[in-house]
Amino acid sequence: MCNQTKRFYEFGPFRIDTVNRRLTAHGETVPLKQKAVETLLVLVENRGEVLEKQALIERLWPDSFVEEANLTQNIYMLRKALGAYDYIETVPRRGYRFSAEVREWEEGVPDLIVKERMRSSIVIEEEEEIKADAELIDAVAPLVSLAAQPQTRRQTAPLIWAAVFLLAVLGVAVYLWTQSKARKVSAGAAPSIAVLPFKSLNADGTEDYLGLGMADTLITRLSRVGRAVVRPTSSVRRYTAGEADAIQAGQELGVDFVLDGSIQRSDDRVRVTARLVRTRDGQPLWADKFDEPFTDLFKVQDAISEKLAAALALKLSGAEQQRLSKRQTASTEAYQLYLKGRYFWDKRTEEGLKKSTEYFQQAIDLDPAFALAYSGLADAYAQLPGYGPTASMEVYPKARAAAARALELDGDLAEAHNSMAAVLSYFEWDWAAAEDEYRKALALDPNYAAAHHRLGVQLAAMSRTDEAISELQRAQALDPLSLIVNALLGFTYYQARQYDQAIAQLKKTIEMDKHFPPAHEILAHIFAEKGMEGEAFAEFLETQRLTGEGEEKLAAYRKAFADTGLKGFYRQRLDFLLAQSAHNRIQPTTLASLYASLGETEQALSWLERAVEQHEGEVIWLKARRDYDSLRRDPRFANLLKRINLDQ
Repeated sequence: MCNQTKRFYEFGPFRIDTVNRRLTAHGETVPLKQKAVETLLVLVENRGEVLEKQALIERLWPDSFVEEANLTQNIYMLRKALGAYDYIETVPRRGYRFSAEVREWEEGVPDLIVKERMRSSIVIEEEEEIKADAELIDAVAPLVSLAAQPQTRRQTAPLIWAAVFLLAVLGVAVYLWTQSKARKVSAGAAPSIAVLPFKSLNADGTEDYLGLGMADTLITRLSRVGRAVVRPTSSVRRYTAGEADAIQAGQELGVDFVLDGSIQRSDDRVRVTARLVRTRDGQPLWADKFDEPFTDLFKVQDAISEKLAAALALKLSGAEQQRLSKRQTASTEAYQLYLKGRYFWDKRTEEGLKKSTEYFQQAIDLDPAFALAYSGLADAYAQLPGYGPTASMEVYPKARAAAARALELDGDLAEAHNSMAAVLSYFEWDWAAAEDEYRKALALDPNYAAAHHRLGVQLAAMSRTDEAISELQRAQALDPLSLIVNALLGFTYYQARQYDQAIAQLKKTIEMDKHFPPAHEILAHIFAEKGMEGEAFAEFLETQRLTGEGEEKLAAYRKAFADTGLKGFYRQRLDFLLAQSAHNRIQPTTLASLYASLGETEQALSWLERAVEQHEGEVIWLKARRDYDSLRRDPRFANLLKRINLDQ
C-alpha cells in the first residue's frame, strides 16, 4: 500500500495537516468541520490570489449544487476559528484572498530544502540561501563518503579533517540561515501597539486635550502606514487619567507594545517624554525627551513617529515615510483647535458635540485647507441628533457639505471617506455609494476600526448578516474594548438567529462594563423573543435605571409587569414617553417599537412614517429589527422600506 506523504502549512500559530485535514493552533486541534478545513486549505494553497466565489464553490463541491450561503458559512466559521488573525480578506463582489505568510513543508524532509511562498521579497533571498546551502552540501558529500571507507582512512586523514571542518561551517551556516529566516518571518507579522493618552502635567487641567490629542495624532499616523496594528483612539480613551500602568493597559488591549508618556506646556514651550515598552515582559525598547517651542509641536510628533517606526522595525518605503510624517495643517493654532474639537467630540454628549463643532469651525477659519478639521466637523454634526433634540434635517446637510469639502481637499484621507459614508448611509439611504466610501476608507487604512464598525452596521441594516458579522469581528479585533462594537456584534448574532452566541456576546460586553445600557436592552429583546419574560423584564428595568429613570418610575414598571407581564411594562413605558414628548423630543422609532410590541399596528406605522419623513437615523434598522416583525405583511411597511431603499 502506498503511504501518502504528509504535507503541512504553517501560518502564525496555526498548522494544517493536509492528509488528515486537521487544523491545529499551538499544538491543539481547532474544532472545525472537514469542509471548512478544505476551504481553508484551498485558500492557503492559492494564497495571495483572489479566488472567485463560484470557482471556490465548484472546487469544494464539484459534483453538487449548493448555494453561496454554504461557502459564506464556511468562511464565517474559519474567521471565528482564526480569531484576531485577519488572514482571510473579502474582496467585494468577487471572492476571498488568503494574505498571511505561509511556511510549507513535508514530513521527513529537512528544513534545508523546504520551499516557501511568501508575499515579500524575502522569498527570493531565502531561495538563494537554500541554493547556496545545497551547493555546499554537494561539495562536502564526496569527502563524507570517502571518510566512511576504512581502507582509505590513513591516506585521507587530511581530507577527513577538512570534511569535519566544512561540516562545522555548514552547521553554523544552516543555523544562521534558519535564525535569519525566523527573524524575517517574525518581522513579517505586523506588530500591535497601543498609544496611550499622554499624561498632562499642567496642574490646572486646562491643557488636558493635548495628551489625548498627541496620542490621537500618533495613532492616525501609524495607522496610515499600515505596517502595524494600532489600537484606535476609542480603545485608549479610558486611560486618559494618566494613572494606568502601561503593562496592564497593554495586556487589557491585547497588544505587543505600548507607548506612553507625558506632555506639559509652559508659556511658549512644550515638554514631552515618551517611552515604548514591550507588553510581555515590560522591557523598555526606546525612550526620549523633547523640549521645544510650542510652535514646533509638529517637529516633536515627527520625531516620535520616526523613532517608533525604527523601534518597531517597520521598514518603510518612501511613500509610507511620507504618510507617516504628513501634516494636515501648517498652523499650530489651527491644530490646537482641532485637538480641542476631537477632545469634546469624544465626550459623546450634546454639550460636548456642540462645543466640538465650534472648535472645528474655528480651526477651519484659521486654515481653510485643513481637511481633517472638515472631517471632524462632519462627524460632530452627524452625531448631534443621537444625543439631544437636534433634528437630522437640520444638521446632516451641513455634515455632507463638510465631508465633501474634506474629500475635495484630500481624497486620500480615510477619515473623510468614512464621514461621507455615514451621511450617505444614515441620511440619504444611498447604500451602494455609502459602501463604496467605506471600502475606500478601508483601502487607505485597512486597520481603521471605525470604518469596519460602520460598514458592519450598514451590512446588518441591509440584513447581509454574514458580512456584517465579519466586519464587526474585524472591528472587535482592532478595538477589543469598544462597548458599542461588542454590543452590535451581539445584536447581529441575534439578527442571524444565533441566539446562544448573541447572549454570550452580550454578557461578555456587560462584563466589560455593566453600566452600558445598549447591551442590556438588546439582551432584553432576545429574552423576550425566547419567551423568557422574567429575564427580559430584568434587563429592560436595568436599561431604564442606567439611563436615569428614578425609583418612582422603576416602581411603576415593576407593578405593571407584575400585573400584565411584558405588555404591561411596554404600556407603562409608552405612557411615560408620551407624557415626556410634550416638552422633550422623543425619537419616533422608540415610540413605534413600543406600539409594535403591543400589537397596535396603526400607531406603530404612523410613528414610523414620521421617522422616515424626518430622516431619523434609526430608520436604517427597519429591515433588521425583529420588534417590527408584526408589521412586515402590511403594504404600508413595505412602502416605507422602499422609500429608504431597503425593499430588496
